[in-house]
Amino acid sequence: MDRSWGARTNRARGQTAGRSGGRDGRGGSGLCRRQVQVWAAPPPGPPLASWARRSPRAPSGAPGAGKEKRRGGGERGWRRSGPPASVRTSLAITATHTAILEARPTRHVTAAPVTRPARPRPPVCLPSGPDPAPPITLLVRPRPVARPEGPPASTARFPRLRGSAALGVVAMAAVAAATRWQLLLVLSAAGLGVTLALQPPNILLLLMDDMGWGDLGVYGEPSRETPNLDQMAAEGMLFPNFYAANPLCSPSRAALLTGRLPIRTGFYTSNGHARNAYTPQEVVGGIPDSEHLLPELLRTAGYASKIVGKWHLGHRPQFHPLKHGFDEWFGSPNCHFGPYDNKARPNIPVYRDWEMVGRYYEEFPINLRTGEANLTQIYVQEALDFIKGQQAARRPFFLYWAVDATHAPVYASRPFLGSSQRGRYGDAVREIDAGIGRVLRLLQDLGVAENTFVFFTSDNGAALISAPKQGRTQDLLPGWDPGADAFYWTPPAQAHRRHLCAVTRGSNGPFLCGKQTTFEGGMREPAIAWWPGRIPAGQVSHQLGSIMDLFTTSLSVAGLEPPSDRAIDGLDLLPAMLQGRLMDRPIFYYRGNTLMAVTLGQYKAHFWTWTNSWEEFRQGVDFCPGQNISGVTTHTQEEHTKLPLIFHLGRDPGERYPLSVASTEYLDALHRITSVVQQHQETLVPGQPQLNVCNQAVMNWAPPGCEKLGKCLEPPESVPEKCSWPH
Repeated sequence: MDRSWGARTNRARGQTAGRSGGRDGRGGSGLCRRQVQVWAAPPPGPPLASWARRSPRAPSGAPGAGKEKRRGGGERGWRRSGPPASVRTSLAITATHTAILEARPTRHVTAAPVTRPARPRPPVCLPSGPDPAPPITLLVRPRPVARPEGPPASTARFPRLRGSAALGVVAMAAVAAATRWQLLLVLSAAGLGVTLALQPPNILLLLMDDMGWGDLGVYGEPSRETPNLDQMAAEGMLFPNFYAANPLCSPSRAALLTGRLPIRTGFYTSNGHARNAYTPQEVVGGIPDSEHLLPELLRTAGYASKIVGKWHLGHRPQFHPLKHGFDEWFGSPNCHFGPYDNKARPNIPVYRDWEMVGRYYEEFPINLRTGEANLTQIYVQEALDFIKGQQAARRPFFLYWAVDATHAPVYASRPFLGSSQRGRYGDAVREIDAGIGRVLRLLQDLGVAENTFVFFTSDNGAALISAPKQGRTQDLLPGWDPGADAFYWTPPAQAHRRHLCAVTRGSNGPFLCGKQTTFEGGMREPAIAWWPGRIPAGQVSHQLGSIMDLFTTSLSVAGLEPPSDRAIDGLDLLPAMLQGRLMDRPIFYYRGNTLMAVTLGQYKAHFWTWTNSWEEFRQGVDFCPGQNISGVTTHTQEEHTKLPLIFHLGRDPGERYPLSVASTEYLDALHRITSVVQQHQETLVPGQPQLNVCNQAVMNWAPPGCEKLGKCLEPPESVPEKCSWPH
């Protein structure tokens, strides 16, 4: 049976007073009913409203059709005499975007699903009484999208409807223009008033930091230390061909929340040949006000939004997440590098909503020597509390859970340290997995799992950087332990910078290189979609997906359309998730403002190749350790625009054997990809680069709230300068 928008299955006819023991299960007479019955779409023909008024029966072929018997002479007698004594509540939901309902041959590979036993749900007990009045039909129409200027919009409410039977109805339907769903609420009740709330699906996005494609057991990690994520995959859908929008944190996160390539939003730098979009504290820019972020749009549909963890879209006050649609925030604006001396560079602040509540390595300690930190446990509890609060308020929520434990310096809490087969990184993954398990169990315990869309992925590939441990003592952080899993190393030419070089690191599976590169290891990510009762369990979709798709898909789940005044690169993946449809689309691999590579179908063309500079490579820094491939992993930015390197990723996922330029296969793939690239570049309007200018004075010296904690620091003189990246 379909369970759209959180409506639960309607058990057969209810229980009599003799079975239930009364209205509340203790005595007296009454009627206990389960929750509302749902079917999908009306049959073709008359308009929806007239169809619903003419017949309260489910359409032929719909889930649940013909399962409920009627008294009093069938449908004809039912229309004449009104509903039976038992309360009958029906909700019909129709999807106006018929593309999702169109059937196409599925190309999914089915894995054996793992099912949990059904959890009994408490009955809704309604008082007995005379037959109610005839059904009242309430058609909830969509409302236009409007970009909010003020505080979060309150949930839309309809006034109480009073009839001969004192019927009370509250229908919440704050949906946007061109909504994908039209709602028809047919309610009938007797005796005392009945209050029902129609709530859009909740949305939970789980974004990892520097986690690789091969880090999950379900993706082949041999230690199999992610049981909760593996279970999530067994109950949901895997996307093995899912990509970040950039091989670095900030641009990829900007793409998730805007649905647009970083080059469109300006989340890139055009400085130097490397053009890696680092966003340390001294970067002046951030996410522009002109961009519409996902929580801003969801707010128009009545959603409460919270970010837990790393923001990384600008740390200055004008870039604060609560100014871009989020209602709550607990986390940090930047990566948790450090500790710093609070003189040359301040430690990163941790915020609760508008104000800082401490700093990393101070109020929120991270022991570099042992890797111990309790931050993941704090982030898990923040998620649990937010979900409970929104469920109690009966408000749909958007939770963006962006933990950073797998980003260097990697950390885990004491119970998880030493618990894995993979060092500190494996410990961090195990703790994150356990936390996700707690969150999913809470959704099930609250009875909202079937009304919550959950997606798990990472911002970029695992960092495979290696560097020599030997070096001058003064180049290493105080307290560095040669036996530790991570250390800092300062190249001689970059004495003002420290580079954290992780010995323990993630896995990108069979793919080439990792973070900071546009090879598959840098941008192909683990991805799992979970929506019990909606997304088929144990499925694998070979749809090419992008982190930008989470923007458009989340809007679709909420019944909203993406903004029409700008190019949106993200696709709506609901057709792939719900119907098994595959959509042709390219994946663009950008580094700064340079289009490095393109994937179309099974073919990937490299127009430029580059890993890290010769300068650092000669000093022992390598972004692709042990994976040198002549002519592919280059240490200068090599151009291949006339004859790109083309790989068939199905046969050669490791990008080791380029197709022969003389082969028919190469020429056919080149023709298709060249056409896509030409169209893309002709219509591309790059945004103004936001990450070109740095200034020591804009670092986190005196964040809002620092005065309450006595944590305000004196900033240096403001000297804007061009950002310079070592690679």
